[in-house]
Amino acid sequence: MSARNMIRSLRDRGDLAGPPRSSPRALAFTLVLAVSFGAIAFLGATSGLPALLSALEHKPAPVSFAKP
Repeated sequence: MSARNMIRSLRDRGDLAGPPRSSPRALAFTLVLAVSFGAIAFLGATSGLPALLSALEHKPAPVSFAKP
C-alpha cells in the first residue's frame, strides 16, 4: 500500500482530518497586505534610496588656486 493510498483511506474513514480550509477573507487580506508591502517597498526604493545616496555623497572641499 502506498503512502498516498494509506492517507486517502485514513481520511475516508475519518481518522485523519483533511487539510484546513482557508477562508476567502484570509486570502483577500493576505493579498491586500502583500500588495501594500510591495507598493511601499517600491516607493521607498524609487524615491527614498536616491535621496539617501545623495545625502551620503561626500562633497569635496572648495579649492582656490588664485590669490585673493
